[in-house]
Amino acid sequence: MNQLYELLTQYGPIAEVWLDGANPTGTAQAYDYGAWFDLIRRLAPEATIAVGGPDVRWVGNESGYARDSEWSVVPFTGVPSDLGRSMVAGEVAEEVAAPSQLLEADYLRWYPAEVDVSIRPGWFYHAEEDDEVKSVPELLDIYRRSVGRNAVLLLNIPPDRRGLFAETDVARLTEFGAAVRAAYGTDLSGSLPAAINVVGLSEDITQGQQVESFAVDAAVEGEWVEIATGTTIGHRRLLALPKPIEPTAVRLRILSSRADATVTLSLHFDPTL
Repeated sequence: MNQLYELLTQYGPIAEVWLDGANPTGTAQAYDYGAWFDLIRRLAPEATIAVGGPDVRWVGNESGYARDSEWSVVPFTGVPSDLGRSMVAGEVAEEVAAPSQLLEADYLRWYPAEVDVSIRPGWFYHAEEDDEVKSVPELLDIYRRSVGRNAVLLLNIPPDRRGLFAETDVARLTEFGAAVRAAYGTDLSGSLPAAINVVGLSEDITQGQQVESFAVDAAVEGEWVEIATGTTIGHRRLLALPKPIEPTAVRLRILSSRADATVTLSLHFDPTL
């Protein structure tokens, strides 16, 4: 508790407290989660309590991608509580909120996925890996398959032996940020016809997550052609096309939804595809 108090009060604003599922003792040790959660809520009320906490769940892998169908509304069994939570599906299951799993639920909870992956081969800094930092195309692929699949991306940047980020990592982060802004910070919908190779979709998640399946059509050479299909949307869905197209119009068809949904469509060109 003293260490957690120090971390929350002596090092500036804390955005997230990650409670890892790994037990370093290798024994059945009991933890006072209630006291931890209370301290975090009091000292860092804006911080997300992740993985072992009630706010964000682990996506189930450390490879940098979310499921094709990633739901933020997740079924649970038991009594609603921040403590002793029990998802119907395991955290590494192929699906976490399929219709059959919803039928087993005692209640539903907003519990979005977080994708954790390192910019390097491992979680810690090694000088001999300076030339193995992930490239911008690799990072953009991770971005599309994490943020672009309704998850939060937590990109690990390990400090070096000085306690600083290595210059190689900082340079790559700068390049990555610029690439994300260039490709996905501008919506080309108002500039058609234009070359596009990624379709973006976003639900109004203030009304929950509702869409179960959808299709996207593009008007190309005077005809409507189906260019993408998918299941969930959530806060963001990015759909890479097999090749660039120059449509004059693009439309979304919602094929199945659990309730009415408001969805925004955007169009992008990613030069790394």
